[in-house]
Amino acid sequence: MVIDVTEDHSLFDPDKKEIASKDIKEDTKLEYFEGEIKGKEIPMHNNDDYKMDSLAFSLLFLKIDRVPKELLNASIEDSIMFINHINRWLWLIPNLSLSSLSKTAIAGLRFLEKKANKFLQNK
Repeated sequence: MVIDVTEDHSLFDPDKKEIASKDIKEDTKLEYFEGEIKGKEIPMHNNDDYKMDSLAFSLLFLKIDRVPKELLNASIEDSIMFINHINRWLWLIPNLSLSSLSKTAIAGLRFLEKKANKFLQNK
């Protein structure tokens, strides 16, 4: 997920109006970038169950601090597979929680969840 900010780190609402970070509340809607995230890409083989499980483990056990950008740009099937692996780890280890993840990691998971939900609603 990419969020455009101004020089003083203000954000924009969906109508492209500047909003200061101090004015943001839990229910404030923000503008989100819906396009492809550019950058160096690591090849993601479609439906690679082992890779998805390894990435989910790495994220939940704080080996990495964010959802990798190749996964943010992955197919909907891979996004759903990754979310399923996250949920499986959370189910297998009762004391495991998303609360220890970075804000960046949580934002990445929310992006994938939103992407998956949008797909499943249109199916």
